[in-house]
Amino acid sequence: MTSQATAAPLGLNLQDSPNISSGLIGVSYDATTDEFLASGFTLSLFDQGFWVPIIPDATGSFAISATIDEFGTASAGDLSITGSILGFGPTLLTGTLTDFGFSDSGGDLFEFLFTVDDGILGVPALFGGTGSVVGVVLDANGSNFTGDFGSDFTNTLSRTNLGLGFAKTAPIPEPTTLALLLTGALLWRKRRRA
Repeated sequence: MTSQATAAPLGLNLQDSPNISSGLIGVSYDATTDEFLASGFTLSLFDQGFWVPIIPDATGSFAISATIDEFGTASAGDLSITGSILGFGPTLLTGTLTDFGFSDSGGDLFEFLFTVDDGILGVPALFGGTGSVVGVVLDANGSNFTGDFGSDFTNTLSRTNLGLGFAKTAPIPEPTTLALLLTGALLWRKRRRA
């Protein structure tokens, strides 16, 4: 688990394909227990121009649980995405938290990095396979987070655990893959100028 001396977003630039969209996400944080929870419904998988709906479980199918101290440093956490896609499931993607970012000025955006543990979408052709890294950009939409993890916050609607948050989950290119892509782009640009 990496820690941050000061709060900062991770600056994630998630791939467009594949990605998983989730919505109706309720977000809550308990400053006494350091427990951050986000739960809602997985909506769809988008891959190579194709949109496939995901049938969520009755109790929801997108969940992040994390332990975040009063300084905003995450020490543990998990991602669980379940549901049914084309008759497969229920475990679509699970992961272990490796990094966390947010803006110390507050707002609704939280960024997470997870190492893939399991799930039918966790294969190399989609989300890179076991041990690969996926990112989640979570918009808590309507939370009362001020940038202070010394206070409780939530975005849940009254009398329910549902919120108006939404999230995008997508693979993060490995540094070597990113380097190869950049090298290829530079060579293509140089060749085009010649």
